[in-house]
Amino acid sequence: MTDEKKYLVQFEGLLGTSKPFKQGGTWRITIPKAVVNRYKIEEESKSKLLSYAFIATNKGIMLIPLHALITPKVLENALEQ
Repeated sequence: MTDEKKYLVQFEGLLGTSKPFKQGGTWRITIPKAVVNRYKIEEESKSKLLSYAFIATNKGIMLIPLHALITPKVLENALEQ
C-alpha cells in the first residue's frame, strides 16, 4: 500500500496469545477463544467468508477482517481508477 494514513487506536487489553506453527509448508496461527467469543467469529464464519489482512504499522502487525477493508465503496473507487 502506498497511501499512508494515521489512525488513533485505543488499547482495551490483552485478549489472549497464540504461537505460530508450521503446517504443510505454511505458517498458521490459532485465534484465542476470548477473541472468537468477543467478536462472534463462530457466527460470522457461517454468513461470511472470513479472511484477515495483516497490516504493517510502526508498532507491529495489525490484524483486520478483510471484509472490513474491502467495502462496496472501496471496490467502486478501485474500478473507477
